[in-house]
Amino acid sequence: MDTKFILDFLKELSCNNNVDWMHANKAQCDSARKEFASGVQELINRVSLIDPLVNGLTPKDCMYRQARDTRFSNDKSPYKTHFGAYIAPGGRKSIKAGYYFHLQPDGESLVGGGLYCLPPDALKTVRSEIQAEGRRFTGILNAHEFKQSFKIESERLKTMPRDFTAGSEYDEYIKMKNFMILHNYTDKEVLSYDSFFADVIEKFKLMLPLTQFFNDALYEY
Repeated sequence: MDTKFILDFLKELSCNNNVDWMHANKAQCDSARKEFASGVQELINRVSLIDPLVNGLTPKDCMYRQARDTRFSNDKSPYKTHFGAYIAPGGRKSIKAGYYFHLQPDGESLVGGGLYCLPPDALKTVRSEIQAEGRRFTGILNAHEFKQSFKIESERLKTMPRDFTAGSEYDEYIKMKNFMILHNYTDKEVLSYDSFFADVIEKFKLMLPLTQFFNDALYEY
């Protein structure tokens, strides 16, 4: 994966985010997305070795489209200025926990994991799992290497959700609306491809226990 070519293209796109420019530079966009897809395939291959639930996915299953949905946004820019892929059981549309890979210039590249925007019944299931298996959950979050790389973040409810009673040491986690973990990279790190790719794999390995915790809870979905 040529990360320099990808970041250079995305920088140009961010300065020329309009339909006419994209039409004139479609071949460059296709080439950049092809480069990104090659990296996503390599990630799928490597992640499959530690998490068999993603085995058999293709880059097409995981990569997000470039066009933005502007119907409900004040920002009418037609295109995303990043490339993203979600390597999860079932691909990018899955509600299950997986491994998010995101390239964007100006220090906005990142990897991520956890859960986001779950349907209400699935969110209740995860909260119940945290309540029942809180020691396992917090043990994952408090592991030394995990804490060095990630911090779990989310908006929280002001009070306990319906059907949950306050009083346990896990209340603040049960109040979470999402369960996101992120790790950012500088452009310099991304451009050093071999070390960057190796670190992405290491971050995904660190995510694995949390990913398995969530997917154990969501096995019926």
